[in-house]
Order: sequence, then structure tokens, then C-alpha cells
Amino acid sequence: MKKFLTAGVFCLAFTAGLSLPASAAQSTHFAPGPTKLILHSGPDFSGRNRTFQSDEPKLASYNFADIAQSLEVVSGQWEVCVDKRYRGRCEVFSIGHFDLNALGWGSDIASVRRVSHHTDTITLYAKPDFGGQARTFARKMDKLKLYAFHDHAASLRVSGGIWKVCANSNMGGHCELVDRDIPDLGAIGLMYSISSVAPSDSRIGGNDGDVGELVLFEDDSYSGTRISVRNEVADLKRAGFSDRASSLRLQGGKWEVCDRTNFGGRCEIIRHSINNLERINMGDRISSVRPVRYDENSGYRPTPTPDDRWGRDWRGDRQFGQSFQGQRSIFFPEPSVQGYAVSNCIHPGRQCGQQAAQAFCEIAGLDRAVFFDATRGYRSTWSIGSRRMETSDNRSRYLIDVLCSR
Repeated sequence: MKKFLTAGVFCLAFTAGLSLPASAAQSTHFAPGPTKLILHSGPDFSGRNRTFQSDEPKLASYNFADIAQSLEVVSGQWEVCVDKRYRGRCEVFSIGHFDLNALGWGSDIASVRRVSHHTDTITLYAKPDFGGQARTFARKMDKLKLYAFHDHAASLRVSGGIWKVCANSNMGGHCELVDRDIPDLGAIGLMYSISSVAPSDSRIGGNDGDVGELVLFEDDSYSGTRISVRNEVADLKRAGFSDRASSLRLQGGKWEVCDRTNFGGRCEIIRHSINNLERINMGDRISSVRPVRYDENSGYRPTPTPDDRWGRDWRGDRQFGQSFQGQRSIFFPEPSVQGYAVSNCIHPGRQCGQQAAQAFCEIAGLDRAVFFDATRGYRSTWSIGSRRMETSDNRSRYLIDVLCSR
């Protein structure tokens, strides 16, 4: 006998009672593909069965509406809906065998269609680091309570597009825009707090005319004294807020925060709200902030200013991170250039590892790299080859523990 998959391994795509507009029913969002679905009229794959390899908006045409009690997805992903023309409550099922009665779908399916692998989706996980029970959504979900998954998510993955996630039903309460994987939702103040999700047309990072707003809080969890910033501040001491921020909330755009004045020292690019800045080792350390704009040629970079150190030749900057000097060598635990971690590659995907470490030692005025290591993290990195900061929505690989000899 085939084993049924539990409710924890199928994907959900649509909330109950939500109807699609006529245009959505014809959308290429659900594009053709090599997929196959088999519906069975009885439990345990018994009774009559019907195989589908193309979209079917009316199962009544096959005398199969509101009949199926078990389901097999042989290939691809399929969306099944309680009403014809893909209306009403819908869910997405991946490859597997399902007892529809156990999942609340017995004798309830009226239309089915294929789901393209190009479809933008968001997957919520019950445990941090993408563990535990999961739910994948391809559409707006106003009430996760309908699927017993409200206030249940601890991490999430985004596979395409930008998504809005909110603490209350109907996209209310504290909301955040996300465009990449987040292994710990506590980082954006939504650990076990998401009750609704929806795809968003907004662009994280904004454009040249939209830098958003940054709100700094004296205490963690967005509490205590706060200040709102819309333009660059080279010295937060002037606002009485230098080395005081313990959490921050991003309301549009991307921002660079630095632990020294005039955007010096260690800097980080902020893409979403952070309820505890100790998570990125910036608690009570931020001394200057500035918005980041998007440039078609160089990607995201800080907004230019008259006294900007951004374009200065890095060979003239002798601050390469904390170091420990020996008789014939210098050790850099976290090598940096202009406050940014050094990329593990001189050029994207080329001249990596030893070559990058050697290049770093040379620009630091030393002869060769005796030892180095590398790690990954959500950090902006400095590209030695292009001589500029680079940022990525994925985890960047950068140099650590570099030992340079004279």
C-alpha cells in the first residue's frame, strides 16, 4: 500500500474565499510544463480515476467535480481549487500521494491546473534555519489561520519576487518586505508572528528618487528613544544618537550604517528591519548612516557626497582591519578595505582563495599570504579587482584569518 504524505509536506497557494479576477484565470503565471496529476474517486487510490496533463477549469466536464478522495502528483506541481475556473480555496501539491479526506479536501475539488517552476513563491518554516513543517504560497494569503499556520513561522525562503509578510491577518500590523531567504525571522521582528503574506510590486532598495526612511531605536525590539533619518548623517553625535542604537526599522530603501563617523570603520548594508543589532555586531556602535541608491552599472552603492571617501584610491587607505604584528608577519582576523570585508575572489567567480589573499597582502604593503581562510555571511564585501563595494542578496564569501609575511 502506498503511504500518504502528511499535511506538512504539501504546498499551499491560495486562501479560502479569495476569488481570482477573470484576467488572472488566463495568466501565464501557471505555465505549461511536463506535469501529470491523477485523481481517484475513492480513498486509498481506489474507485474511478482520471489523469490530467493539462489545465482543467471544469472537472464537471469529466463528471469528476467534487468526487476525488485521493490524489497522486506524478510530476511537477498542481494547484487544486474548490470552485471551477480556479476560484475559492486553492492549494498547491507537489510530487507525492495524498489522502484528500485527511487534508480536508475530500470530494471538494472542482478545477485543477499546472504550476510553472517560474512561479514566484514564498515558503514559511516552523523552525529556524528552514526546518520543521513548511508551507509554500504562490498567491496572497490574507489569513494563515485557515491553514493552522498563523504565528507559526520561524524562517522563510523566497524563490522569486518580493513578498510582504505581516503580523496580522489581512496584511495588517507590523509588515516587512522580503526578497531573500531569512533563516531567523527574529532578525526582522517577526519570529512566530506572521499571519498573512502577499506578493508585492514594491522594489526593495527603491530608485534614485526613493531612499526610504531609517528609524533608529535606543533599545532592542524597536523600543526606547528613537530618531528617524531620511538623508545621510555623517556624525550621529550631532543628533545625540552616536553609539546608541540597539535596533532599527527600515521603511523603504536600503541603508549603509557604519561604526565610525563619516562612513568610516566597519559598515553594513541594511536591507530589512533588525530588532537586535547585536545580531550583526552593531549594537550601540552606529555612528554614521546614509541611504544606498541603485546604479545600473555598479549596483547598490552609497549616495555620493562632497566629502565621500567612497571613490578614494584604496591604495591610499591604510586601514585594513584589526591586525596583530609579529616580527616578520601581520595577522588580520577580519581583513577589510574601507570598512568592508574582502571578497574571496579578486573578480566575481575568478581568481579566488589564495590569489585574493595574496592581493590583499600586497595592497596592505606586505609580500605574500602565508595563510588564509574564508567564510560566508550576509555582508557587503570589497572587490579588489573592481575596487568597489559589492552587495548580494545571497550569503557572500569573504576572507578571514589572513596571515601576511613581510
